[in-house]
Amino acid sequence: MANGFNSKEATLTVVPKPTLLDFFINLNYPDYTGIKDETLQNTGDLLIPEGTNLEWIFKTENTDHIELFFPRQK
Repeated sequence: MANGFNSKEATLTVVPKPTLLDFFINLNYPDYTGIKDETLQNTGDLLIPEGTNLEWIFKTENTDHIELFFPRQK
């Protein structure tokens, strides 16, 4: 109640904040590079040879799924 207005009582449920705790990227380099496959942790910028396969592994809290979007480079 405030300023002459009255509202019905309501119950609010607070949802825990989604959190990214840690992430890893497994890099499987193409044979032509001669580079040994490796795992990087918490790295945001990557410069990798064409043909490299990446596997992202995320450790999260209060999260059901993650979506990643990468802009196309021209």
